Amino acid sequence: MHDGGPTPAERQVSDEISPYSPDASTAAIAVRLGVRRIAKLDANESAFGPFPGVAEAAARALTETNRYPDRGQELAAVIADRHSVDQESIVVTNGADPLIGYLCQAFVPPGDDVIIPTPSFVTYRQDALRYGARVIEVPVRPDGCIDLPATLEAIGVKTRIIFLCNPNNPTGGYLPPSDIADFLDAVPSHVLVALDQAYAEFVGDEPDTGAVLDLSRPNVCYLRTFSKIFGLAGLRVGYIVGPTPIAHAVGRLRHWYDVTDIAHIAATLSLQQPDEITRRREATTAARLELEQIMRSNDLEPLPSVTGFLLAPTTAVATTVLRLEEQGVLVRAVVSGTQEYLRIAVGDADDRAQLEAALQQLR
Repeated sequence: MHDGGPTPAERQVSDEISPYSPDASTAAIAVRLGVRRIAKLDANESAFGPFPGVAEAAARALTETNRYPDRGQELAAVIADRHSVDQESIVVTNGADPLIGYLCQAFVPPGDDVIIPTPSFVTYRQDALRYGARVIEVPVRPDGCIDLPATLEAIGVKTRIIFLCNPNNPTGGYLPPSDIADFLDAVPSHVLVALDQAYAEFVGDEPDTGAVLDLSRPNVCYLRTFSKIFGLAGLRVGYIVGPTPIAHAVGRLRHWYDVTDIAHIAATLSLQQPDEITRRREATTAARLELEQIMRSNDLEPLPSVTGFLLAPTTAVATTVLRLEEQGVLVRAVVSGTQEYLRIAVGDADDRAQLEAALQQLR
């Protein structure tokens, strides 16, 4: 029984932080709308599912769910081999999202600055605000690529972290390795640069993506995920690669047993199939070209993209999203300043056909 005394007081956090609210399932949305099929193109998800053999291995691992996960070192060893780095430089976490918060918690004193591109991945802003940072936003270029000169100009004495998503989400823009290297050469040594490479596998084979992980810079780290080309978004597994002091700082903050062995096994098997990565990249490129044609034929001009999604400027985006949803097509509204955009994942052939029919109904 309450004794009449004070109730727990919430620590003051920014009102700009949006609370997490789980999305409704596609099955529930279909029932609500009374439609037969949902084309889910709103979350940059892979249309391919897990790699060959992964579902079967995951099913076998279900018989051991009474045990705490103990296969993390096996996955870290495979990751280390892939990137030719020491295993001490790697921390595997429950998706790449937590890494953003861990970096803010470890390296940003309250009141100091975090620089982010805009529009870009929403978690950068959310987590910086959670830990009391001041967020400095730098608009991306008109082609959707990060504006590196403007980012350099935004650096001040209180700048602690710069988050760079390359290729960028939600725009799809990609900067070549030489541009990133020149930028890193110019960043002051007190500033940590976190290169988010969630979509690196869509660009090309490792040596060509700008994803060669150079650990000679003590202020640069790299974020990766298995949610995109690997088709494991539902298992939540990602990792950071960085100089040992950065990796250790993150490792001290991560939660115990935060990645399941089903995720460890699935990710390990996926990395052992480089030919499947190539196949999916080529299939995604072909699908993206089809999606470009569909969008252009419906008065949407997408920005250049190397990823599994496209972003197009538009007007009245909220209305468009709702009207497409009524036809069972889920897409994402993106608003940055006064500009509105529609972001659409490439999906599969049936998704694109359903999208095209729905867009035709809007004309």
